[in-house]
Amino acid sequence: MVEIIAIAVGGAIGTCLRYLTYTLTKSSLSGALIVNLVGCIFAGFFWELSKIQNLSSNKRLLIFVGLIGAFTTFSALIIDFFNLIQENKIFYAVINLLLNNILGILIFFVGISAAKFFLK
Repeated sequence: MVEIIAIAVGGAIGTCLRYLTYTLTKSSLSGALIVNLVGCIFAGFFWELSKIQNLSSNKRLLIFVGLIGAFTTFSALIIDFFNLIQENKIFYAVINLLLNNILGILIFFVGISAAKFFLK
């Protein structure tokens, strides 16, 4: 139960930060781009911090699954990519990255088409 609370608290903070970031960046670069890049730098920072400080699993859940996960899902893709690279699975890392991006864009258009079909 403590794990769920940690994720929920982190998620609430991450969602609010995402909203604030989008609100503050409306007229500049894409809000999504800024959120994704900020999320990635925080993911890298907290990744290293969690190793150096030996953070508890509940703190890691709060930060990675809750806070950063709610702030940007792109950071989850980058963490998966980094894990595969560390495991020396370079091919799988690149394929995973490409498939997530290419299929994600294609499936987005499938969703648009489905909405147009079902919501006539």
